[in-house]
Amino acid sequence: MATVRLALALLLSLPLCAGASSLILTTSFLVEFLGQGGWRPLSTLTREPAARPLSARSGLRPVAVDLHTRAGLFRPPALVLVHGLSPEGKNDRRLREAAALLA
Repeated sequence: MATVRLALALLLSLPLCAGASSLILTTSFLVEFLGQGGWRPLSTLTREPAARPLSARSGLRPVAVDLHTRAGLFRPPALVLVHGLSPEGKNDRRLREAAALLA
């Protein structure tokens, strides 16, 4: 009977654990991003993402695009960084740091 109760308690706590994990990662992202890397909790909790160039076109002309993604057991969503948000384009240090955190 105690084993059944323990199993039920663990099963019922799974949504709480998933929510807490999401809250911890979101808070870690905000602390690291807004703190401009002074304190790096998200980088401590996660692996460094890989960035690779993608070929993309806007009409007839090529557009510089980078794909940021993390390797793992499950394929998480990727982030595409495109030129145009800042004067330095997709190679702006702050944009690349933000993309690495968001990936």
